[in-house]
Amino acid sequence: VITINNIKTETSYTVTATATIGSCSTTTEKSVSLTVLQPTVTLSAGMADKTICQGSAVTMAPHIQSGYHGTLSYAWKPAAGLNSTTDALVGASPSTTTEYTLIVTATEGPCSFNAYDTVKVNVNSPAVALGEIETNATNNTICKNGSVTLTVAPSGTPNGTLFYKWSDGESGAEKTSITVTPDANTTYYVTATATIGECTSAEEVKSVTITVNTPTVTVNEIDDPTICA
Repeated sequence: VITINNIKTETSYTVTATATIGSCSTTTEKSVSLTVLQPTVTLSAGMADKTICQGSAVTMAPHIQSGYHGTLSYAWKPAAGLNSTTDALVGASPSTTTEYTLIVTATEGPCSFNAYDTVKVNVNSPAVALGEIETNATNNTICKNGSVTLTVAPSGTPNGTLFYKWSDGESGAEKTSITVTPDANTTYYVTATATIGECTSAEEVKSVTITVNTPTVTVNEIDDPTICA
């Protein structure tokens, strides 16, 4: 029995056995060929990181060089947000930023070889919550021909760049207040959204009603008086 190490290519070996009795001998030879299995797989350029909006999806696939040996299998980890963990091409829709690891295994018979790659899926989640609209009018009430300033601000820390749109037509990234002069009782609305890159949050809407007091007075007819001279 012999042990042969570091065999890298297919090789044939011959063993010769000789039996001897006195001056008599006989020889027998046997040969054996060793097949060397060398499964290999190489991943070229690493997968580029991805950026998506929350609730959307992106596809991911490895860059496998030609000339691999063996049958390939795939294992993606973690499984959260993936539509498959064993396909070469998978869809990812994680709820938060996640780094995925891919193991590509080449298999020939009992032999296997692994290659690894990682890809990060960044998830943009813009969000905004507004406080109530504040005014500089007592009880949100003004006199006719008067003006009132409406002001709104986020409640808490928003995630993203904010954009405001008021129902009177004014809008802008810094348009947190407007001044209006309504002729009658009027409800005003403001809509805010937050943006990160190409991702936009759901709309946040607040409203306030301004009451316009219009005092009136009625004067009855006065008869012309008659007096003595």
